[in-house]
Amino acid sequence: MPRRPYSTVQVRIELRVTSETAIYLDDLVAVGIHGNNRSEIAKVLVGREIERLISEDVLHLHRRKSRG
Repeated sequence: MPRRPYSTVQVRIELRVTSETAIYLDDLVAVGIHGNNRSEIAKVLVGREIERLISEDVLHLHRRKSRG
């Protein structure tokens, strides 16, 4: 089944990490439940950390503007 299009605009960012962090990302690639490559895993981990910071009230949820 084809993937549904994303409802939000995606933005590409460049992320540079230490070699040690890359090793941990590779370990997670080997596990296979967080993603199939370093980029996918980094995306998941960043998203989860943002969710955590929102739940701890460190960050505040941005409301999307409605169209129309």
